[in-house]
Amino acid sequence: MCHSFLGCTAHNNSRAPISDYSSTIKKAETRYKVFIDNSLSMDGYWTPPYSDFRVAINTIVSDVQAGFSKATVNLYVLNGYGSCPLFYSSQMTNLLTITPEQLRVDCPPGNNSALEDMIDSATHSLGDRTVAIIFTDAILSQDKSGSTGVAIAGNAIKVYIAKYSSKNNLSTIVLKFNANFNGDYYSESGHEMIRLSETIQRPFYALIFGTPNTLATLLPKLNLTKYNCKATYCAIANNNNSLDELLDPHVSYQDKQGSFILTGNALDIKEARPIINPTNNSNTFGFTIDINSNIPFTQDFFTNIHNWNIDGGGYTIDKIYRNSFYHIAVHTDNFVSTPHTINIGLQYTIPRWVENSSTDDDSNPTDQQQQNETFGLSYLIGGFNDGYLAQQTGNKNQYTLSVNISPEGAESHTLRNGVLIFLVIAGIAYKMYRKK
Repeated sequence: MCHSFLGCTAHNNSRAPISDYSSTIKKAETRYKVFIDNSLSMDGYWTPPYSDFRVAINTIVSDVQAGFSKATVNLYVLNGYGSCPLFYSSQMTNLLTITPEQLRVDCPPGNNSALEDMIDSATHSLGDRTVAIIFTDAILSQDKSGSTGVAIAGNAIKVYIAKYSSKNNLSTIVLKFNANFNGDYYSESGHEMIRLSETIQRPFYALIFGTPNTLATLLPKLNLTKYNCKATYCAIANNNNSLDELLDPHVSYQDKQGSFILTGNALDIKEARPIINPTNNSNTFGFTIDINSNIPFTQDFFTNIHNWNIDGGGYTIDKIYRNSFYHIAVHTDNFVSTPHTINIGLQYTIPRWVENSSTDDDSNPTDQQQQNETFGLSYLIGGFNDGYLAQQTGNKNQYTLSVNISPEGAESHTLRNGVLIFLVIAGIAYKMYRKK
């Protein structure tokens, strides 16, 4: 299953209260454009009526419609040449029974259904308040050119993402599903159509594109467990520290391992004092960073500590979990007695499930392992990831939190420019001002 997506003790402080998260989101109406891949390889997902694929799309789209009553939700069928509006987009029940043949009357697929062209067609004109969702089998067609073909397709996606993530803050979320499949399967590795005599399982994907703001408002409306989502990948453009307001990070006393107070500017932990661990005589010191629950990352991606790195002072991330906020708990057993800074970064990383779901051999679609795999998927996700990495200078993180720690009695150092960290206390939070 896929899981979707941070508390503290009271402290007296006269800082101004934290502004409501909703104030960071523009009030303009968001438009949702839902595209359905019209390739011939998709036919097996449509059979029979009320198939898993149909029901998943119907449920997700109806949840968006219900969650954003004033938003515009339009459906399109999509091929490499462009998209065709569905005249019945306001009548979602039609999606449960329409045949692939009827779809192709409205939007003939032609000979070009390359996924990289579909992504370009669906996203090149996205505005700040538009989200594009593409439902597809995510197969990169190699056109009988071997592994070189899918590598070239991945490179095209990399260049596109690098360009539009920089220009339009285009961000990407990939959701993986499994569905029944009943129809002919075209083997990319074998270059042949395989006629299936039984219903099998095949993966399909929702490729979601938008700005960090629009994705942060969309994700809380999607119950990924209900949709039987299997895995997720997230890559968020963070131009000009655009995630600062969305994540609104704070340092809290929750799960502290030490005696310290928080004063001064927003990035400081002052008068930090560790405790002696009686079991190993170590100097143990720790704290928790709290982050808004409405963020442009899925919960399973954000809470996976393997997607994070931390450096400075010998700290480790203990766990990342969610209740009313997300909590990132860190500690060190070798507390440094001089002022120091630690940097906690969410990386652009390809989750392990991508490698496990990708194959260059799809010649036996009834094989149990191949029923969970997609031809060339690692090139697709690799193209996304490399496109975002190409826009980074210095560290290669999607997001970095910097915390400056001054031990008790040590001289406080002036902080370099960094990411905001605020003090959060028990359910009553007080906003501290960013140090430029």
